This record gives sequence, C-alpha cells and structure tokens, in this order.
Amino acid sequence: MTPTREEVGANDLDARLWLGALHRAADVSARAVSLESAAGDVMAQVCSAAGWPVAWLLAVAGGRVEPTHVWHMTDHDRYGSLLAVGDEEGMGAPLAARAVALGEPVWTGDLAEVGAVCTEAAHAGLSGALAFPIHDDGDGHGGVVVAVVQCFSVRAERPPPDVVAMAAAAVGQLGRVVDRERAAAASDEAVLMTEVAHDAYIAVDELGRIVEWNPEAEAVFGWSRAEAVGRPLVDLAVPARHHDDFIDHLGRVLAGDARPLAPRRELVALHRSGAEFPVQVTVWTNGRDGSRRICGFVRDLSERKRFEGQLASQALHDRLTGLPNRVLLRDRVEHALARAGRRGASVALLIADIDRFKLINESLGHDGGDRLLVAVGERLTELLRPGDTVARMGGDEFALLCEDIDGYKDAVSIAARVVGAFEKPFQVQGADMSLTASVGVAVGAVAGPAPELLLRDADVAMYRAKDGGRDRYEVFDETMLVDATERLSVEHDLRRGIAEGQLRLYYQPIVHLDTGAIAGFEALVRWQHPLRGLLPPLEFIPSAEETGLIVPLGRYVLQEACLEAARWGDIHPSGERLRISVNVSAKQLAQPGWSDEVAQTLAESGLAPRQLVLEITESVLMDDTDTTAVRLEELRRLGVRIAIDDFGTGYSSLGYLRRLPVDILKIDKSFIDGVAEGPHESALARAVVKLASTLRLEAVAEGINSRKQLLQLRRLRCPYGQGFYFSRPQPPAAIPRLLDLGALEGVDPGE
Repeated sequence: MTPTREEVGANDLDARLWLGALHRAADVSARAVSLESAAGDVMAQVCSAAGWPVAWLLAVAGGRVEPTHVWHMTDHDRYGSLLAVGDEEGMGAPLAARAVALGEPVWTGDLAEVGAVCTEAAHAGLSGALAFPIHDDGDGHGGVVVAVVQCFSVRAERPPPDVVAMAAAAVGQLGRVVDRERAAAASDEAVLMTEVAHDAYIAVDELGRIVEWNPEAEAVFGWSRAEAVGRPLVDLAVPARHHDDFIDHLGRVLAGDARPLAPRRELVALHRSGAEFPVQVTVWTNGRDGSRRICGFVRDLSERKRFEGQLASQALHDRLTGLPNRVLLRDRVEHALARAGRRGASVALLIADIDRFKLINESLGHDGGDRLLVAVGERLTELLRPGDTVARMGGDEFALLCEDIDGYKDAVSIAARVVGAFEKPFQVQGADMSLTASVGVAVGAVAGPAPELLLRDADVAMYRAKDGGRDRYEVFDETMLVDATERLSVEHDLRRGIAEGQLRLYYQPIVHLDTGAIAGFEALVRWQHPLRGLLPPLEFIPSAEETGLIVPLGRYVLQEACLEAARWGDIHPSGERLRISVNVSAKQLAQPGWSDEVAQTLAESGLAPRQLVLEITESVLMDDTDTTAVRLEELRRLGVRIAIDDFGTGYSSLGYLRRLPVDILKIDKSFIDGVAEGPHESALARAVVKLASTLRLEAVAEGINSRKQLLQLRRLRCPYGQGFYFSRPQPPAAIPRLLDLGALEGVDPGE
C-alpha cells in the first residue's frame, strides 16, 4: 500500500504545491475580516503542502500565549482528542513561547516541549512540532508577534529548511489581516466595515459606553443606534445577573490585567424586550485618539441553538411516536435507580413486544403499521402515571419505566394492566385490529442493578413470555438468566460446530404404505458436539433459528443431502427413483438468490431436480405470502417439489393451497397419534387425506409408530408415511442395507 504524504512527510519541496499554498494564503489574508476566520484556511494549505496532519492557532496577548479553538485536522477521528486538551489554559505554550521570544520558526522532535498536549499527540501518532510566529506588520520578521501557528508532524526529523521557509512565508501572510484590522479600527474604514458586517459590531470606550453600533446590532438587540450610542453596554445588552462580572472584566481588560474574551466565546445576551438569547462574540482591543476601546462582533445563535435542540431531541426520541428512545430510556433508568437507592423504593422496568406484528404489518401496509404503533404508544402512555416513562425501543418493542413502586407486587399489577390494555381492539384504517403482547418485567431495588442489567433482565423475561405462548407476562428470575446464558453458549458452540464440520445427517425412510417399499428419505440434522455427544435438533435448531445460524446450517444440510442422495443412484438400482426431503426455514427462503443456490447445489451434486423435496412449515407460508409465492414459483421452474410440513397445526387455507405451487401435504404427528382410537380421533387425518386427494396432492403421514396406525391410514387411503414403526433415522452408512431390504420390516403387504 502506498504511504500517504502525511505518513512520509514532505522531504522534497513540491514547488507546485507550495506556490498554490502561498497564493491561497495571500488571497485569503487579503479578504479576511479577522485573523481567526483566515487562519483555518491558511493552516489547511500549509499542512497539505508539507504533509502535516494537524495545525493549531494560538493567540498572544500581553506576552502570554493563549489557546484558541481554531484547528486544522486531516482526520478528526484520529486526532480529535487533541481538542479537549488544547482547550485547557496554557496547553501547548512552551514551544509557542519560544517562537514568540525568538520571533522565528522553532522545531522540536521532543513532544514534551509542546506541553500537556504532548501525551494526546503521541497517542495519535504524532512525533514532531513546529511553531511559526505571526507578526502584526504582515512582514513575517518584524513588528510584534500577535499569534503562533503550531504544526504537528508524524516524523521526528526536522523538516528541510526550504519547507520550513515556505511554511513560514505562508503563515506570515496572516499578519496582514491583523495589520489591516488595526488600521481599519483606527480610520474611517472601521465605520464602513461595521455597516456592512453580517454580525453585530459593537465598540465601547474605557467607561463601557457604546461608541459603535451597526445596523445588525440594531436588529439583534432591538435598540436603534441613536438609542444605544453613549449608553453603558451593560444596561442594554447584559442580563442583570452578569452585570458585576462584566464590569469587573471590562475594567481589568482596559487596565491590562486581563486579556479580552477568547475568540468565539458563547455568552448570554439581553434583548430590548427583556428576553435572553445566546450569542457568540469575538473581541479585541485597539486605541484611537489616545483612548482605548474594546471592539467585538456579536452573532445571534438563537436559530442555531434551536436547531441543535431539535437535533438533540431527535437523537433522544423516536421519530415515529415521539416517545423516548433506547438512549434516553437508559439515562432515565440510571437516574431512577439512583433515586430508588436514596428513597429505599423500587423501580419496575417492563418490555412489551407486540405478538406477530410482522404479519399484521404486512396485512396493513407500512403506513397502517406505523399508525398502529403510534396508537399502541398512546395507549401505553395513558396507562401509566404522569411521572412514568413509555419508550419505543425499536420495531414493535416498547418499554415502560415506573418509579416508587412497592416491589414485585406493584410490578406484577402493572404488567397485568399492560397485557390487559391490548384486549380492546385498536382502530386502524377504519377497522378494528386485535393485538396481543408479550411482557417481561424486571425490578430494581435499593441495591439495584446497573441500567444495562435491568434492561437485559426485562428483555430475557419478555422472551420467556413469548416462548411460553405469548399474550402474557413473565417476571425475571435468575433461572431465566441461566437459560439465556446456556442459549448463548449453544450459539457460540454451534457457530464453531458449523465451521468445524460437526454437523451430521441422518435419514428417515418415507415408504409406500400399501407395500412398505421405500419412496425416499427425509434428511434430519444432528450435532456431534465434542463434549455433549450427538445432539438431536431440538437441542440446537431453536437457537439456530433465533440467531440466523439456520442459514449456513441449512446450506450444509441441503448440499450434503443432495450429494448423499445422488450417491444412492450409484450404489442401488432404486436410488435414481428415490426422493430426498430437506427442511427449509423462513430465513433461508427469504434469502435473495436462494433459488439460484438450490439450482447450483443440484448441478454440483448431479441430483435430478424431481428427486428433491423441500419441506416448508405452514408458519413460513403465512409469514410473507407474496415473497414465499415468488420463491416457490422459482423452485417449481427448477423442477423441485414442495411439501407443507406439519400440515394442520398452522393457519393454512384452501386459498393458499390453490394459489401456491405445493405438491405434498405432510400430516402432523399429532393427528396420527389417535388415528387408530376411533372415528372421532381419526376424523382430522381423514379430512387431510381427502383434502390432498381433492387437490391432487400427495399425503404423507408423519409419526407412524404402531401397526394399528398403519392399518387405519391404509383404510383412509393415505399413500405415504414415515415413523419409528418402519425405521428410526439412520446414518448414511445404514442406507444401502435398507435399500437392499426392498420393503421395510413391520409391513405386511398382504393385509
């Protein structure tokens, strides 16, 4: 990688760059109103030509070197820490003071010479510094030194003399600004400058009486020039509580005991109406007709402060609902816990998450979903006391902070009211919308937890409420944290297990119920954990779904299953006719380009598309119907078949079945468990088999564990099935033996 100019420094003089820098410095200095306004541009030109990343303007008053807020930095993220140190009185003065005393540029390769700012400079990768004096005659080598530009280098070696000379010449141009300011203040040009200035220009004499008051000052303060001139500035423009400080400081400045206010100091001013408002002032002193006066530009900051206030509010509030956001909530939780500690009271933090909001949002459209969230925020706000806080954490998650409560008793009561608040339908787009919410509760007491821990505990409890069936609340206890920690451990281990190839596939046969012949297999994943042994899916699939690891896990299962099924065709005559079923998660189906990934897997494995069956649960079909329909059509064009897994447990309708390209219905095990117990118990299974036949779909019964179940399913004319009665899931090595059997044990084709 080629090093930057800053990294190597400007060892060789680049004439083209320096000529441009000198020209720009002269041009800026000729037009600038103040030294401060010109210094930033000139420092940028010098640093660019010399390869120096940081420059700083220091003022000189009464022989003392004082810091200003004027900096140039090529990288604020890297060098910004210098600003805070530089704001301290006298920082950086030692090197600059030498430049003032000598009246010429000074170099050091030892950052200790620049004062306390040296530590931050070293941490930022700086190694050397130069100080260039600015003379008030603009000649660069005569007159009084009125300011110093201090530049920092990443190199510890002294720059070449010609580079230092060019930099000094460019910086020296700034002296012309000071010279012109003083000349203007001592002539009638000052009047012209004050008339056309965009800021208020004010000058006071040694007694603090106004002697200059331009049109902008009239607009800013509300007093006309005729009304203002001759009157004490303190009476017209300074709030009463600041009178004594102002008069004292004015006297010390005129006596030479104190320097004027630093450039760009922000103060509070007084309008004629009595209203106070923020201003920014730039002040200097000059002499005229044997007297001394203090001059200054004043800029009204009201609009800027209002804008900054709006930005601050936006940073702390949710834009949609206007409620506090997570950042502000955390701050309020911290203060609430502190108050609870002093009062011996408790704090309750509740997190409420709207159940199945994704589906609701899609049915309403995003505008309708937004209006619903606003309505939820309003209802929760009405539920609590005025001093409590309702915040939107993001998405469909809200938080409620309640102070001064009687421990868990009050917290549970509040949680019950929150859950109950969703019983009344919400009016959205002229229709009633019924919602439920899962609520987690955490309580902080006298020795309560830190804000982050309380938020964590409420969040953990909310997820426990959601896992417990939704539309309910849970109060946090330590066992929940243990469970959450275990889930986190599973996630960590699973991520590593996927990367290190610890997953294993087992295959359960799917058979023709009338003959027992194997029609295909379902691929089922296991995890060969290095410490816990072979783990079934329930031990890790929920974590994979929650964390998104289901995507790489599902990719492995698809690829490995297709490769294994293709091998069956090589080792057994029936292998080319066997189908392989692979479960697909919602997150996989939502991946852009996933259909292309399936096509690529088929091509690489050599498996015929008609042999691949992708099993999708009813909940996936319902989550995002439009996206699902597009994905399934793409898969259908590949020649892949689609099965609805666990059919009958979700919310599918005939409309979905007719519209979506589905080939197979897999009857859930819960319907099969009682299929042999009598007409009533078998009614649901009979209905699904009949539905599949009517829609010309294949039916596969899951969880066949007994001969009675098999016989009843054959009477219902269910064509396919799988379960422990035929075979448990088998490792790849056992598949050839099963294929050799022809028909699996336990099935009597003659019955």
